[in-house]
Amino acid sequence: MKQYTKQTFAIFWNHAKKYQVSLWGTIISITLASVLGVVSPYIYKLIFDGLGNNPSKEYIIGLLGWLALLYAGEWIFWRSAGFLDSYFQTSVMRDLANTCFAYMHKHSFNFFNNNFVGSLVKRINRFYRAFEGIADRLTWDLLPVIINVTVITIVLSYRSIIFGVIIFAWVIIYIFVNITFSRY
Repeated sequence: MKQYTKQTFAIFWNHAKKYQVSLWGTIISITLASVLGVVSPYIYKLIFDGLGNNPSKEYIIGLLGWLALLYAGEWIFWRSAGFLDSYFQTSVMRDLANTCFAYMHKHSFNFFNNNFVGSLVKRINRFYRAFEGIADRLTWDLLPVIINVTVITIVLSYRSIIFGVIIFAWVIIYIFVNITFSRY
């Protein structure tokens, strides 16, 4: 990783640390929503197994009730994650913009006469808006994938250790191939 990338991530993290409650609330909400999303197919399995074995009506209705509760809980956690994340990202972006512009105000008047001011403002806007893109990719793309793969690997390992090992090996190979293609 290049030096400027590390410095950029350090600046992003220093500003994000101020809003740990909303950050951890977002992470926990996404985690719970992802886990509930993985659990719901198991309820479908129980329903279809029950239909094949001719159980009582109350059993199927109870499973459908649990399924509705799972989907309602998943929906609530996704919505709370969206609310918390929007507060977190806008707050951090506001702080980043204020920090950047406060740094620019420290320069002398001649600095702005000798440099193209519009270009500097454009760079500052790109810098603090980059946080939004990085945070979105981490929270909405990477985190649910990690959670889903982990839960699926654990569940398949309980079912059969061979399934768990195969899924884990496939994930490692998949990550390695993607990193290789993205670098070269």
